Amino acid sequence: MKKLIFIVTIFVVLNMAVFSLGLSELESDIGRSIFSGYHAHFLAFFIMSLLLSLILTHKMVSMQEPFMFSFLYALLVAVLIEVLQMQLAYRSFSVYDIFAAIGGAGIYWLIGHHAAKNGFFKFWNNSIHKSL
Repeated sequence: MKKLIFIVTIFVVLNMAVFSLGLSELESDIGRSIFSGYHAHFLAFFIMSLLLSLILTHKMVSMQEPFMFSFLYALLVAVLIEVLQMQLAYRSFSVYDIFAAIGGAGIYWLIGHHAAKNGFFKFWNNSIHKSL
C-alpha cells in the first residue's frame, strides 16, 4: 500500500508539473530548451503513462485496459494543454507537441504491453503485497 501511495503521489506531482510548465511563461533560453522541447514532451508523457499504468495494474485497482487508458489519458492532457496555450498571449498551439506527447505515451503503451505479457506487473503487485 505504501508503494502505491508513493506512485500516486509522484503521478499527481508530475501532472501538476506538466500543467504548470505547459502554461507558464518560460523566460530563460535554458528553461525553454530543457522544458519546452519535443524531448521533454516525449519523456514527460512516457513517464506519466508508466506511472498511471502502475497505478491501474495494482491489485487494489485492477483495470482491464490500463495501457489504453494511460494512452488516452496522456492524449487528453496533451490536447488540453495545447488548447489552453492557444488562450495565452505568450504561448501557442503546436500540433508537434501533441505528436511528441503521443509518441511518448504510445511507445510506453508498446513497452508496457510487452512487459505485462512477460509478467512484470505480477512482480509489481507481489512486491507491493509482500511489503505490507
